[in-house]
Amino acid sequence: MEQRVRDDGEWHLDKRVPISILVLIVIQSMTAIWWASNISTNMATITVYMESADKENLRQWDRINQNEEGIGEIKSILLRNTAILERVEKTLEKAIDKPPTSFSNN
Repeated sequence: MEQRVRDDGEWHLDKRVPISILVLIVIQSMTAIWWASNISTNMATITVYMESADKENLRQWDRINQNEEGIGEIKSILLRNTAILERVEKTLEKAIDKPPTSFSNN
């Protein structure tokens, strides 16, 4: 009995392939599709999280800038107060170094 071998270059499925291999390939393919969809879902979640994190970062930078402006104002107030205190100190030093004035009781 002579068996003919098909050699037409096309792929074909033979009865000698066990059904368990076919089931395994189908299950593996379904698992790959499920895994890829999970990655897609995770990426969508991460994208939403990153967008909210970007908004929070912008809000924090605005607050930092406001704080820096406030610190600048505080520095200028401190400089003015320092100048005033130096003038008061000089005035007090002059008053202390000056001999007391005498009051006459006429």
